Order: sequence, then C-alpha cells, then structure tokens
Amino acid sequence: MKKATIFILTALILTTFLFISCQKAKEGERKKEVQMPQVETKPQPLESNTGGQSTKQKEKDIGRYIEETIKNGETIPPSVIEEINKKAMEDIKKIKEDHEKQIALEREKREIEIEKVEPAEVKEGPLTEEEQRFVEEIGEGPLITPNAFNSEAEAIKYLKILLKGDHRTIRFFYGYKERSQSEYAIAINSALYVINTKTNKKGYNLAVEVLKTKWEYPEAMEAAAIHVRFIQDPKIIPLLRPLLKHPDLRVRREAAASLYDLNDANTALPVLEELIEKHGDRGAMVHLFDWKKGEIVKLKDEHGYNILLKAMNHNSVYVRVEATFLLYDAKRISKEDAEKVAINALLNYKPMREYGLSYDSRGELIPIKRIDDTELEKAKKQWGSDNRAYYTAIALLGKLKNTKAIPVLEKFANQVEDSYIKRSAKEEIEFLKSK
Repeated sequence: MKKATIFILTALILTTFLFISCQKAKEGERKKEVQMPQVETKPQPLESNTGGQSTKQKEKDIGRYIEETIKNGETIPPSVIEEINKKAMEDIKKIKEDHEKQIALEREKREIEIEKVEPAEVKEGPLTEEEQRFVEEIGEGPLITPNAFNSEAEAIKYLKILLKGDHRTIRFFYGYKERSQSEYAIAINSALYVINTKTNKKGYNLAVEVLKTKWEYPEAMEAAAIHVRFIQDPKIIPLLRPLLKHPDLRVRREAAASLYDLNDANTALPVLEELIEKHGDRGAMVHLFDWKKGEIVKLKDEHGYNILLKAMNHNSVYVRVEATFLLYDAKRISKEDAEKVAINALLNYKPMREYGLSYDSRGELIPIKRIDDTELEKAKKQWGSDNRAYYTAIALLGKLKNTKAIPVLEKFANQVEDSYIKRSAKEEIEFLKSK
C-alpha cells in the first residue's frame, strides 16, 4: 500500500509541476511579444521521435522532450500531458490491483490459520448496517430468550441474519467478550424454539443450515438436532450421524434421539446407552420413551427397556433412582421393585461432610479442608447428583402411596442438610399421613 501511495503522490506532483510549467511558458510567450526573439534549438515533435520504439525508450524520450520544452519556455502540448496522465493512471491501477491481490492472498492465508486455532480477534463480517441494528434491537433485553420475538416471522428473519455471520462478525456479541461464543449459540437456540419446524419449511431449512455450519456452537447444534426431527425426513440422517462424535454431550444426545425417532435405532441406541452408563444422563433415558403432553406413553422398544433395567443396578444412586422412576411410570416394573430402590436411596443418605463439603454463612458450598479446584468441583457435582436422587426418591415414594415409607422419610428428614429436600420430605410425609 505504501508503494501505491508514493506513486500516486509522485503523479500528482508531476501533474502540478507540468501545470506550473505551462503557466510559465505562457508568461514566456507574452514576454516574447516585447523582446527580441532568441535563437533556440527546438525539440523535435514527440510524435516523430517515438514511433516504433520500446516502452522504456518512449518514456525516456517523453522525459527529454518535457525537459527541453520547459527549458525553452514553451508550452507542452495537451496531447503529451494527456498521455503522461494516462500512463500514470495505468501504473497506479496496476499497483492497486497487485496490492489487492496481495491482500487477498494474506486474508486467505489468515482464514486458514483461523481454522487451525481459536481466533484471537474480531474479523470483518458480511452483515449490512441494517442487519447489525436489527440484531441489536432484538437483544435490547438482558437475555435473548424466545420471549424476545414478537412472531415466528421475526425469529426467522433474526436467525437468517445470525447464520450470515458468527460471534466474531456480529457487533452485538462483541460486548459479551469471553462469553460471546456461548451467547451467540444461545441466541440461535432461542430463535429456533420460536419456529415450528414441523410446519414451517423455511424454519426447518435454517435448522439444517445450523447443523451444517455451526459445529463450534453446542447450544445451537443441540437445538437444531432437536428441531430437525419433527418432520421425520430420513434425508437428514447422513447429517445427524457425524454429530454422534461431537465433543458436547448434549449434541450427541439430541442427535442420537433424532436418529432413534427416524428409525435408525442401531446407530442411536449405543450412543444413548453410553450416555446413561458413563455420564448418568437422564436426558438419554427420557429419549427411550414416547411422550405426549409431558406424560410417558410407552417405551419405544424392548432395547430401551433392557438399557434401563441395567441402569437400575448402576453404581450411581442418581442413575438407579431415575431409571426406576421412569420404568415405574411406564408401568414396566412392579410397585415393590420401585419402592425398594427408592427406600434404599434414602436409607443410604450420605451427610455433607463425607463429600468434604460444608455451608458458609451465605449458604454457599465450601470445602472443609483445602483442596484444589478440580477436586472441589468434583465433590460439588457428586453432592448435587446425589441430592437430585434423594428428591426423585421422595417423589417416587409419594407416587407409590405406601404409608409404610413414612418412618424412612421421617428419619431422612431429620438427617438431610439441604433445606429444600428436607421440606420436600416433610410434605410427602404429610401427604402419606392423609391417606
């Protein structure tokens, strides 16, 4: 770019110089009218000196012609000035084109580098100013949720704009800094939840586009994997299968669930089973059932039944209780089997100290003794998982309506440290006593 700037300045200086020279030459002609004519060696016309010569030789001749003409105080013909300007503009154009080619090559190289590593800076986006402002208007509230949209059409317009760029090119997300990537993904998620992809073909196509282009945004991929299943189009299967290798558990789960609904059970079930066994994922359990208005209708097939029956003996109390609750709700296990699992969960309650945790004065979980952050997060996660199991076990005992469970619930209520779970146990005790 520096070379182009220098050349342009040189051309402007040369043009200015020629203009001044012409003015001086005209003044010289006026002086000749009152002075005696001088004998000068007149330069040969440019046209007679340049025919059939090389470009470089022609340029030398033009330079010599200008120098001699100025020296003699004569006017440079407009045709010569025009030729000089034309040549200068051609050179400037060529330098500019060469520079733009170089910039394009550097940009392409940089984009390749961006694919290899996490981008460190914002790059220029393809959105118009009107589109940037529309995204900002939708995001005026503190959170971009489905409630941010006035209509399905508005959500579609918003989603189309989001898919033109990403968290690096859409101005609205710059302010989130390190959270810009996740907030962009959540915005896509929210827009998709407003769109009925079963009846709106445009919305469905946008969900497909998310699956094709937004691998790095888990929340967006999760939502898209959910919304493409409603049409039950088997053509989407090849696009869903690679998602079973996605690093995010939620994306793998929803992709497997969609494949299961599309009758690709042989591909889907091993993934759902792995999510249950290795990660204790309740969402994977839920996808083994057919649902209607939030109620279980039935297990989709016997493969799902076998997976959950195995989960009833899992080493995690959370997995055991959740699998039991779902199977009992589907009427696939006896009341006695369900009660046994729920009561055992409460009888084997572990106090907080066994996790190495305690509450501070604000009710926050803190370690009893100094441990590193990784161990602390692991302890908190286990504590949370077990507490969810206790809550589900209490709800299951209430569902079973067996008054023999009251002593177990009373003992548990006296032990448990979490106030919310304690209140839940007491409410179920009152409910069972009323029977």
